[in-house]
Amino acid sequence: MKLRPTAVVPVAALFLLLAAGRLAPSLAVEGDDKAATRAMMQGIFASLRTAFVASLNEKQYESPKQLKEIQTALESLAANAGYLEAHGQNLNPSYDFLRRSLAADVREAARRYKEGEFGSSR
Repeated sequence: MKLRPTAVVPVAALFLLLAAGRLAPSLAVEGDDKAATRAMMQGIFASLRTAFVASLNEKQYESPKQLKEIQTALESLAANAGYLEAHGQNLNPSYDFLRRSLAADVREAARRYKEGEFGSSR
């Protein structure tokens, strides 16, 4: 197994975890919104488990048996990163670069994976 220091999915996963942790207090809401937020955060972590773990093993990441599951996980991460990007607009401006970069990186990884550019999507 060969890990690349410029791997997109692991870096995006790390930033998404950091952003989710930073945003979690601001996502604290009451009632149905709280349940929806909890479900969204669980979705992020489930998608990360799928995409991140698979990205560490080139054969697993490129396996035809895994393509749909990994693509779905990356698309889910991209959607949730977009949500966190929009939601975090009220945070300290120093987080702007992180929010925008995270969402863009995850969308780019999902696009590359879908187009079969496995190496550059990792």
